[in-house]
Amino acid sequence: MTNNLEPRQLSEDLWSWAAPHPEWTPERGGVGGWEVEVSSWLLQSDRSTILIDPLLPSDPADLQWIEKQCAGRSVHVLVTVYWHLRSAEIAQAHLGATVWGNAKTREDVENLVTGLIDDEVPLPGGVIPFTPIPNHGGEDETAFWLPRQRALAVGDILIRTPEGVRIWWWEHPDQPKAEYHDRVVPSLERLLDLPIELLLLPHGGPVVDNARESLAISLRVPTWQRPPRQAS
Repeated sequence: MTNNLEPRQLSEDLWSWAAPHPEWTPERGGVGGWEVEVSSWLLQSDRSTILIDPLLPSDPADLQWIEKQCAGRSVHVLVTVYWHLRSAEIAQAHLGATVWGNAKTREDVENLVTGLIDDEVPLPGGVIPFTPIPNHGGEDETAFWLPRQRALAVGDILIRTPEGVRIWWWEHPDQPKAEYHDRVVPSLERLLDLPIELLLLPHGGPVVDNARESLAISLRVPTWQRPPRQAS
């Protein structure tokens, strides 16, 4: 495991980096779970630097790369879902960032989220948000469309697994299948109208080949969920 920042350029003005999640434990991995490293994204436009779900490195030397990308620009943190605020507070204090979240996220942390995301209303850098996307945790997510890069960034609703991209949806008694079919699937199906070439997933990293088809397949196959416990 490493916390060294190793930025990877995915497209013009778009980078990713991965970092170990500080709250990860081995019990969180395996089938239906997620692995220790999560991805963040940095997008540059003429006047702005946009950080999507940033988990900033703890090493000041690594942080210098991000500071350099932000120098002389307005900085904006776009949050896909409440629990991906991650380093948003640090970015706000250290980089002067405006933190953007949808109505549900802003309701949860009003003092931190000062920019309100509305469905399909353009954000800094020309990013187009699609919200709400319900998830298994009872939160509303936002997917971000980056038109110049033809890239779609999502939160926890999609995960890259050994079997391919899957919808991450755990069935619970208070989250009946009707919600999944009536709300989740339509909120993802409309994203297929976009000419997606890159799929940016925080869990599993970016999908750079057949990205749109990977999303389409995820709507036709079983979801990524924990297997039922076996009686002992």
